[in-house]
Amino acid sequence: MARLPGRLGTLVAKDLMTPYVVTITEKMTVEDAIRMLKEKNHSGAPVVDEYGHLVGTISVRDIMQNKDGPHRAAGRGYRSGSVDNSALWPVEFAEQPIDEHNQDLVFNWMRREPPAVTEYSRLIDISRLMCSHHMHRLPVVSHTGKLVGIITTMDILAALVNMADESSP
Repeated sequence: MARLPGRLGTLVAKDLMTPYVVTITEKMTVEDAIRMLKEKNHSGAPVVDEYGHLVGTISVRDIMQNKDGPHRAAGRGYRSGSVDNSALWPVEFAEQPIDEHNQDLVFNWMRREPPAVTEYSRLIDISRLMCSHHMHRLPVVSHTGKLVGIITTMDILAALVNMADESSP
């Protein structure tokens, strides 16, 4: 089992995560989710149920790749390339079909059972998981499955920069 050197090896999710997470509920419409993501300048967010438990994720990329209708396929891949948000926002929601069967709810568009970590997951394990799933954000959940934070690639880079700065004379 690989270990990170020095203090980097002691960092866990709760040391790195952002505890105040922009979330989307599974009962929101996709239009409202897009509006919220745009307002917050985010490309995606965790999806929670009415109790705050993580039930999925949704991203602008998911919506745009499936603009002909919601996906229901379980186990869709988590590979995502770099996304330039400014290029996605000009796309208007009017291109998205909405029907009378609530197909426009986030529940029908989200990725179910997303990878997540606990507050005590080690930095090296978090990094491996993000790399293996090509993810830029990773939900952090409590032992009961409640969303308690999020770790982004920027959080990991900040930890590396802080460690480098601390070790500089």
